Amino acid sequence: MNFKENCMSYWLPKLIEIGVPTPKTIIIDMNKVDDKFVKAINKIFWMKDPTKEETEALIKFKQILEEMGHRIEYPLFLRSGHSSHKHNWKETCYVEQQAQLISHAQAIAEYNIMANHSSGLPINVWAVRKIIETAPAFKAFNEMPITKEIRYFFKDHKLVCKHPYWPEHALEGNVINDKNWKLKLSAMNSLSEEDDEILKKLTKKVALRFDGYWSIDWLKGKDGNWYAIDMATGEDSYHCPECEKGKSMGKGKGDKPKKEKKKPKKKGKK
Repeated sequence: MNFKENCMSYWLPKLIEIGVPTPKTIIIDMNKVDDKFVKAINKIFWMKDPTKEETEALIKFKQILEEMGHRIEYPLFLRSGHSSHKHNWKETCYVEQQAQLISHAQAIAEYNIMANHSSGLPINVWAVRKIIETAPAFKAFNEMPITKEIRYFFKDHKLVCKHPYWPEHALEGNVINDKNWKLKLSAMNSLSEEDDEILKKLTKKVALRFDGYWSIDWLKGKDGNWYAIDMATGEDSYHCPECEKGKSMGKGKGDKPKKEKKKPKKKGKK
């Protein structure tokens, strides 16, 4: 996986320079604040005691994250540079109040450490984002709102293809109390001619700024505007397996899950 380019700290500043709509975001790289932070988080995860200096790094992180939350205002969206673990929505990326902030950050950090990669995902970069008000079709997983999202692929500055972010198989068995979700999903995944033209124009604008093969995810707000919310290199992005254009690009690494690390058992009584 291309950790450098897939990190939000790489692609978000470029999107802001281009001028495409993105949610208000504050980013911090803890390696530039205290290089003991990442080691401290890993020690906590593996149930080892951090040193005094590492504990101080954790305190700095808490103070900085709380200040970021104060500036963005609650509720907010929390993520690391590489992941939000959004499928566990109410316990990870969606933060209603400051009292939840650190426990949600810890849950995201644990997910990153246990990710399907030999070294896990980096946890030095963190972002606090303004929640985009949406009109969700229904909820799934841990009360995550499922709303209109489209993923575009481009390579060498040219559009390749587009796909709904939420295919039916990704939601099967995970939708909360809605028997008509498939009909709603089908309607949600359709694009009007106007939206299609808007997204083509926006994606072409982005494609001119990025070399190589990329995916970009667009989310439609309740205000009718489209927002760029995520990017990744094409090789590391899930691509609809039926897409002929995707097949010609080669199967992305994002489609090949590796064996997940085992989470350490907690000490103490069962």
